[in-house]
Amino acid sequence: MITDKTTGKQYVGSAYGGEELWQRWTVYASSGHGGAKELRALLRKKGVDYASNFQFSLLEVCGINANPEDVIARECHWKDVLMTREFGLNWN
Repeated sequence: MITDKTTGKQYVGSAYGGEELWQRWTVYASSGHGGAKELRALLRKKGVDYASNFQFSLLEVCGINANPEDVIARECHWKDVLMTREFGLNWN
């Protein structure tokens, strides 16, 4: 999960398969958005330095051989629980 420490809005994502957690977070850290539509739009509006307001957190860890569909189901679960589609930075 990525939390915007300025607004409190949250973004929930997942990592699985060949692009495991460390590689995924490296992409987020280097770009500030990791390719996520909502985060890209926020950084276009606020500037790339705004990414320094992001706090990264782990919500859940799945086994390295976890089925991608199961990982995505857990991602959707957390989006529902945290209401990140309605009040956060997830659009899907």
